[in-house]
Amino acid sequence: MPEWAGRHSEIFLAFGWPLTWRARPPELTHPLSGERLQLPDNGILICQRVTTPPLYQVFPATANRDPAYEFARDHTTPTWQKQWWRTSGDLYGLFLRTLCEAWSCTVESLLAPVEQRDWADCIHLDDETLGPVAGYLLRRPLSI
Repeated sequence: MPEWAGRHSEIFLAFGWPLTWRARPPELTHPLSGERLQLPDNGILICQRVTTPPLYQVFPATANRDPAYEFARDHTTPTWQKQWWRTSGDLYGLFLRTLCEAWSCTVESLLAPVEQRDWADCIHLDDETLGPVAGYLLRRPLSI
């Protein structure tokens, strides 16, 4: 994953609808049309429906959250700190940590710009009639 991330200055982290992940055969589909879909080369969808071992043992619902951001759990608005605290212990958190390492940046530099855009990023795939795909457009921060 670090090599893939290093080749991109933007990565789109997609969140489900209108995409559905099938495990066998592995593919993304649009459930209403039945069409197979493909994310762009800089796109990723994390399938986190993990309720059984062994992944659940590695990523239990709350045990791996970043304790440095627990203060944000009760923020009344969706701050980047609150979002990080919620996701830091799951597969999204692992992805963001790995991306920060690959890009030599901080979680704040990835999530604060998404917060400023009101968490409302989306892309259109090849067939725009299928609707937008929601997610986060993560941009490699400029090095100083």
